[in-house]
Amino acid sequence: MRVSFHSMHSLVELSDQRVPRDSVFARAWKRLHRQTDNVDLLIVGTALVQIASTWISGLPYILADCLYPPLLSRWKIQPRARQTRAALKDVFFHLIAQHMTLLIGSTLLSASIKHFDIQWAKQAAHKSLSAPLTSFQSHVKEMFVNVLAWEAMFYGSHRILHGKLFYRLIHKKHHTFKAPISLCSNYALNIEHIVGNLLPGLTGPVINHIRHDSHLVSHWLWFAFGAWLTNATHSGYAVPFNPFLPCTLAHEYHHLTFYHQLGTFGFMDQVWKTHGGKDYKRWKAEVADRIFHNMPLHKAFVKLF
Repeated sequence: MRVSFHSMHSLVELSDQRVPRDSVFARAWKRLHRQTDNVDLLIVGTALVQIASTWISGLPYILADCLYPPLLSRWKIQPRARQTRAALKDVFFHLIAQHMTLLIGSTLLSASIKHFDIQWAKQAAHKSLSAPLTSFQSHVKEMFVNVLAWEAMFYGSHRILHGKLFYRLIHKKHHTFKAPISLCSNYALNIEHIVGNLLPGLTGPVINHIRHDSHLVSHWLWFAFGAWLTNATHSGYAVPFNPFLPCTLAHEYHHLTFYHQLGTFGFMDQVWKTHGGKDYKRWKAEVADRIFHNMPLHKAFVKLF
């Protein structure tokens, strides 16, 4: 699938509407901006948004599963799958170590940029923070670019990681779970987290930053959305009223079968014929019949997409 430079540029043409300067959100942002250095906000702030979003969106699934399983048991995609306490403990400690590394690394990077006076990085921070806060319509348009970039980059890196050599050396750790749980979305070696998660997630914001004065808050919203979606697709639950439910089912099938459904939104799997074909449709129909047997609209939605 090819996207021309002209078409990509047209995708990031943003609305002139802006967030009113006297809004509560705008005043809160100004207060934070006055108290914090631009480079710190761009690098350390982004790391904190990523970390907080991951735990806030992923922990509730784990707590429900451990403390009160009946709460979500009806929506369990693989109903017989249960993770041991040892496995959960391993995931928790892995994420804590990973996020501490991210936080320390981002702090050192920010300090180094300021200490060595790296102008291009300072200018990038200034550009991202001096842009006006964009409207909801503009966020939606930027999100469209982010989704396309994420799908292409994630699919490509994920497919490479499923090659024999890279799977054995790198990706095998993430596939410890054939029935994934939310926080195992980040259960991977640091090299995979950088190449397979962070870089695909950063590509869209970089495009929006270069082609338009995209504000840092827009990027933070994207990272928060990405953390939630990644946890939702690894949650193991087909929770109703989730517009991205097909993404969850597709990734559950990926962990179950190892290779098919390599993307997130399915675009690239359709292009490269890695969607699982009739076997995936049959499995998805069985899941829909079992979980949404008395919810015909949800059942139809799952089978359609």
